[in-house]
Amino acid sequence: MATNKNEANQNITLADFIKDVSAQELRKFIITKAKYNLELQNAVFLEFSKNIDNANSGKYSVIIRKALESVPITDEYYHEDLINITVMDQWLEKAKEYFNQKQYSEAVLICKACIEEYSKWLYYIDDNVSSVFYSEYCSLPFSIIKDSLKHLDKKDLFEYYILEMRKKKYSKTAFIFEFKNLIKKLKTSVNTETYIVEQDELLKKAKDKSSSEAEIILRKKYFITGALIKKKKHGLL
Repeated sequence: MATNKNEANQNITLADFIKDVSAQELRKFIITKAKYNLELQNAVFLEFSKNIDNANSGKYSVIIRKALESVPITDEYYHEDLINITVMDQWLEKAKEYFNQKQYSEAVLICKACIEEYSKWLYYIDDNVSSVFYSEYCSLPFSIIKDSLKHLDKKDLFEYYILEMRKKKYSKTAFIFEFKNLIKKLKTSVNTETYIVEQDELLKKAKDKSSSEAEIILRKKYFITGALIKKKKHGLL
């Protein structure tokens, strides 16, 4: 029995349709379409971001920043209880995926980018709007980072978060509380006395004591010193 031609055409799949299309043609098509379709662009980034050079630690920040810039802010947000942001959901899900694959550094890079870029995005939108987004966007990145700690260099993370948490963009978010809890956890793995000595040595080597480099060293030193004073005050040392 002859197959109806129209019925046969309906059975053609996308895989059938592009099987003879060259890789170059497909690449050109995706780049062209993604340029005007941010959802497609983000889908490509999510799928192939691991192919970007890992030395470029800011790769996720650039991607997430662009994606957040495309999130519409409308008056209807004032009347909503809680709103989810698809791009944040997608990237935090990607971070969990990397964590489950034991790619902890990659998971933390995504979480750092979500923390930095989401806080910056919130800082520049209306206060009444910034409070209606899911609180998980502040807590989940830190939860993934905490779960990854035993697999990473805690001292590097400790130094990063001491400096990061003081930035103005976090003033309108709950991130500051998450920072404090994370640093409290990280401090237990840092030898505070040795750390202070190390900062003193770095300060001696700094040619200009009024430079930003010296300011950063002092900031890290006094953060630890302040913590030690509090412990002694409460009889914990």
